[in-house]
Amino acid sequence: MMNARYLIFLILLGLLALPFALPVRSQSGIIVNNADAVRETGASLDPSLGAVASAVRSRIILQAANAGRHEAIGALPSALNSLFTQVGRRIVVQAANALRHASLAAPDGSLQALFAQVANRIILQSANAGRREILIFPREIIGDTAPPQISNVVVTRVGASIRVTWNTNEFANSTVLYGTQTGSYPQSVTNPLFERQHEINLTGLRGGTTYFLRVRSADLSGNTATGAERSIVAGGGVYLPYVARRR
Repeated sequence: MMNARYLIFLILLGLLALPFALPVRSQSGIIVNNADAVRETGASLDPSLGAVASAVRSRIILQAANAGRHEAIGALPSALNSLFTQVGRRIVVQAANALRHASLAAPDGSLQALFAQVANRIILQSANAGRREILIFPREIIGDTAPPQISNVVVTRVGASIRVTWNTNEFANSTVLYGTQTGSYPQSVTNPLFERQHEINLTGLRGGTTYFLRVRSADLSGNTATGAERSIVAGGGVYLPYVARRR
């Protein structure tokens, strides 16, 4: 009987000590340690997130690629292809290891017309060495000793001024020598530009006075040609005499 009471006392004492022996943790969720198996569960995408994800454009990023992969490029859109046809051809060669000779096509007609209006010019700057080359262009200014040929000289009166025009067979400057006495030309007007169609305007003239003039042109080699003497009466205001009436 004594042993039974003692055993019950020990059981009650163990039950009272149990809450103090176990640690109490306040947490939510379930923790499983040392699971013997893995279970896979499918996840569904939220509809609003799916709409946003479908609006994102595809993007491919290759970083630290170990190998190169060739991909064929599809045909260009027609709009982009039309723009490419409007771009002029351009060839750029940088750090070329070898030289390649290619024939240039003939210039366009309008570009060729512009080239014909440009005066011949050769410039050599900072040559490091001397090299002999057979010059084949512009042939006209190499050893040129022939003066330009003057033609179609026209002298017209324009208001109070005189306009003088003429042509030359090569590029040359323009000068008009003039005066009020034949064979004497103390005044002159010069245009230093080299051209084939020449025009000089004489201003500040005395109205009703006869002027004698000659045209002169010098080419790029300094050869000078002078035209024949011409004369013209300068224009002026109309003279109206004053008439007084006697009463």
